[in-house]
Amino acid sequence: MTKPSSWFARLAAGVTLALTLNAPAPAGEAAPAPSKILLDAVKVARELSGSRNVYDRMLGAGALVEAGDPKALEIIAAYIKSDDIVVRRSAIDTLLNVNHPSSTNLLYRIASEDPQVLDLMIESLATLPREDMSDLLVGALRVPNLRLQKNALQALAPIMTGSQEKDLRELIKDPQSANLVRAYAYYVLVRFSHGTADIEQVLQIAKSDDLDQREVAAVTLGAIDSAASKTALAVLAKEQEERVSIAAVASNAGLGDDKAIAQMIQLIAYGKPMQATVAAGALKRMPANLAGQITATLLKCCQLKPDAATRLIESWGSITANPDSIFKWGLANADADIRLQTLQVIGRRRDKNVLEQVAGFLADEDPAIRGMAAWAIIHTVGDGTVAGVET
Repeated sequence: MTKPSSWFARLAAGVTLALTLNAPAPAGEAAPAPSKILLDAVKVARELSGSRNVYDRMLGAGALVEAGDPKALEIIAAYIKSDDIVVRRSAIDTLLNVNHPSSTNLLYRIASEDPQVLDLMIESLATLPREDMSDLLVGALRVPNLRLQKNALQALAPIMTGSQEKDLRELIKDPQSANLVRAYAYYVLVRFSHGTADIEQVLQIAKSDDLDQREVAAVTLGAIDSAASKTALAVLAKEQEERVSIAAVASNAGLGDDKAIAQMIQLIAYGKPMQATVAAGALKRMPANLAGQITATLLKCCQLKPDAATRLIESWGSITANPDSIFKWGLANADADIRLQTLQVIGRRRDKNVLEQVAGFLADEDPAIRGMAAWAIIHTVGDGTVAGVET
């Protein structure tokens, strides 16, 4: 992969300066004492940060970074430099889930130095977009690497602003850009502005001989409520290639097609593992009220398989409807992975309404559950430091 240009190094320096200038000034009064729940969460995180298990240690350290512990940041920084790609990926994901200036600074700096870290960061951001990383994503579009550009565009789609449109237009016009990259660029633009010319391009991409491009078109057309879009989706939904057909069914469902909505419920509840997880993941791009209705139906009617259930819960990190029922179901589930995913999404959403229930998992026998509960609490109610606690 091409080494990141000096643009990334300049960006990293700018982020460091911005974080320094925007750091909170010392308060004139003593900070309020932290709650017992927060203190208990910090205690659990500290215990896990000393674990022999690398992933438990990383999870505990990630929670402590939220509490302003510089030593915890050093632990994760060391793992980012690991020769084990799985460990590196986990360390990057841990920091991307942390909301603290020091973690953002570290990620920008290391990404400017290490192409693999940049690649892994952008891949993770495609699943968990962050608005404060938009400059990094735009910079990644300038690196001539198909995988990197594709993931960067996926990450930009939900956080796109007008300031990035010029960069996307230039990417489309660049003769060196792959057609798949252009398809993703149109996906971002259509979600943002619904321009007529862009929509026409997507309708043409839907007829492409390339499977990947048709899949992107099937997803993009879900943002276009028109007769032409629905006609194209009807064709794509009949394809033998399941990636394309499921994407088209999900888009049709999002546009209110009752038959497609029923198909989505059927796929998530009874489909093969790939079908169920892809369909469950597609809920996050549907209108929130519809995603909520489909979820409510699934929880009442069906015994969901763990993979489908965890992907369904993951989607609720982006769905703006009331999550109370899915949280209640997930926290009470017998499957540890489902409980773990539920805790992670509660933390992402910073849902204070369920913190008492989350606190109950601080004593769970599974260290991963304890650590995720600790992170969710600190991420939700911490403010970057935990007053009166030696971290």
